[in-house]
This record gives sequence, C-alpha cells and structure tokens, in this order.
Amino acid sequence: EGDSHTVRIENVGVSTVGFSTAFKFPSGGTPSLPTASGSFSLISFTVHKVGAAGTILFTGVSVNFS
Repeated sequence: EGDSHTVRIENVGVSTVGFSTAFKFPSGGTPSLPTASGSFSLISFTVHKVGAAGTILFTGVSVNFS
C-alpha cells in the first residue's frame, strides 16, 4: 500500500489497452486511450489497498503525447 508506479505505452501498430476494475479514475470512468500507431500514453497509479476484499489502485492517465 502506498507504492506508486508509472507505465509508459508506445503503440506500434494498432493496440487496445483494457483496465481491470481495480483501477479507479477521478472521473469515475475508464479513459479512452489512443489506438493509432505512434501514440504515447502515460498511466500512473498508487496502490491504495490490497487485501482479500480486493485491490484498489488510484489512477491517472495522460493520453496521446504524439
């Protein structure tokens, strides 16, 4: 709990990214990441809670830096 992580995605060809229900976004909904080749996105998350009842990850996304 409390650990922070960052994932950088560079699309090569066409790709689709899906999120598990553990990822919680400020808007309450999952953002649409770009799928075009050459797109860059950055996903940052902090582990809020881990346990038998489930994992909760507080998440932010910056999309399409290209």
